[in-house]
Amino acid sequence: MSKEPEPWSISIGNWGGYAPSYFDNSYSFYGNKNQATTTTDVDIRDPNVLTQGPNSVALTSGNEAGELGEELIIAILKHATATDTTYAVSNDKVFQLTSTAVANSNFPKTIAVGTANVATDLLQYKGKTLVFWNDTGVDGDIGLLTNATTWDDNWGSTVATGAAQLADAPHYGIVGGDDVAYITNGIYIATVNNVTLNATALDFHSDAKTISVTWNWNKVVIAVNRPNITGSNMNLSMIVNWNGVSSSWEGDPIEVNGEIGALYTKNGITYCWWKDGITTGGYSFGYINSGRLETIRRYAGSLPNQAQVGDYDGFIGWISSNKLVLWGSKDKDVPVNFFRFMSGEYGTVGTWAAPFGTPLISSEKSADFTAATTDIITCTTHGLSNTDTVRLTTTTTLPAGLSAATTYYVVSATTSTFKLSLTSGGDPIDITGTGTGTHTWHRYSIAKASGYSVGARYNTMAYPMRSPGWKCQIDLIQLGFETLASGAKVDTTITYNQGASTLALDQVAYSASDTTTFRKIYNGGLQCDDFRIDFSWANGSTSNPVKIRTLLMKGTWIQNN
Repeated sequence: MSKEPEPWSISIGNWGGYAPSYFDNSYSFYGNKNQATTTTDVDIRDPNVLTQGPNSVALTSGNEAGELGEELIIAILKHATATDTTYAVSNDKVFQLTSTAVANSNFPKTIAVGTANVATDLLQYKGKTLVFWNDTGVDGDIGLLTNATTWDDNWGSTVATGAAQLADAPHYGIVGGDDVAYITNGIYIATVNNVTLNATALDFHSDAKTISVTWNWNKVVIAVNRPNITGSNMNLSMIVNWNGVSSSWEGDPIEVNGEIGALYTKNGITYCWWKDGITTGGYSFGYINSGRLETIRRYAGSLPNQAQVGDYDGFIGWISSNKLVLWGSKDKDVPVNFFRFMSGEYGTVGTWAAPFGTPLISSEKSADFTAATTDIITCTTHGLSNTDTVRLTTTTTLPAGLSAATTYYVVSATTSTFKLSLTSGGDPIDITGTGTGTHTWHRYSIAKASGYSVGARYNTMAYPMRSPGWKCQIDLIQLGFETLASGAKVDTTITYNQGASTLALDQVAYSASDTTTFRKIYNGGLQCDDFRIDFSWANGSTSNPVKIRTLLMKGTWIQNN
């Protein structure tokens, strides 16, 4: 004799970030019911609410048509240098930024001494800005920005007391509590003490590379990768302390089986990012604790450098696979969350920082193209629209009629072709030759967090519902949310039976005639072995979000016949 159906319910009233080991299985059953297997551009800094993360809106003159030109910003000072003023650096230019614009007075400054210049970082020191850069394949140097009108791109090798070239290596800096600047410099740590440069203040093994530096416990804390190789290789790296004076570091190093990306100190805690595997999820985020490295989270993505880590609104943030991810909580009694918070305006992200309290994020997009003497440029599914602006580069010679120093407007765009004009909606450029080599168009952005992202996605963990002799039926799904405004929408989908099937649910959308903040989005009878809930704001608004408060799922257990 069959038993009466037994009720079940799952309710979520606070929202979590990634479930443990989320990277191993996109349909994971492991974790808490309020955790996720996918987060993209979502904001759960307030765990009471699941909503869209911020949109990226270019600063004034913050694109290829403005002061930014053909430059991807790769480092931004993490703090303001004066009221509403800070600095950023691209490969060979130094920019002044405000909270709303890329400055166009006296900037940008150009690194002009070398021939293949690539900057890596910049540092505010004694009221001036040190800019670290390499002439790729040759050597490195330090530029000095004294003020808006005084710039010396090779100060380190020509003016500083003890003037010397740096190594051709990544250079990242920190100002110690002893008011000395410490800089990674290949197998060395360099120092700047007032106007005196010591390029080889502390040396390491000949096959090593100093990769990050910070200050804690009244000491310099240095990350060193050894051997100096990247890719699918295992490193035996280390973290050491140095008093800034002695000829060697102190005590035993912390040995790290893997490649270190960055160190960052906040409130007396030194955090570390390292890669210790070549599989998905082979990245770790942790902290130094009494001479050992403790793992906080393993994650999938990429390894940040020192210019790509920082903090925002109480959270530690870093760039991973071209997304700004956050870890932490806004209150000591709130569980920590880990989630993808923000994207750049374009797909490839350079760096981020929040010197004015709101994140700034740099990005670019590019693709190769061919040109014909019919003035048509071909680039498969380029994604460009009429009035978009682009800059051009080539490995050899651009098509005749086109220039690398010019900003062009896209006209006559189709899915895989377009033409270029000097003005928005203007006449196409007359292309009289196809050029040689590989040609590439580029778009660049330095943007700030503003509004809400329609790229936001959040998939819950999967809920196993099958048991011997019983099957699951979903009878009701209900969302609770904050009051909606015009344009606010979120779409919800059930993914079930280990991802084999999906069912779209009723859309939650603003309606002037329905001001309720609870809605049934499913009232059905779907039978399944397991399921998860997927949220998408793709059809939503960049100005009026849907802020989800609660998710209620109810159903019955039905006895198998």
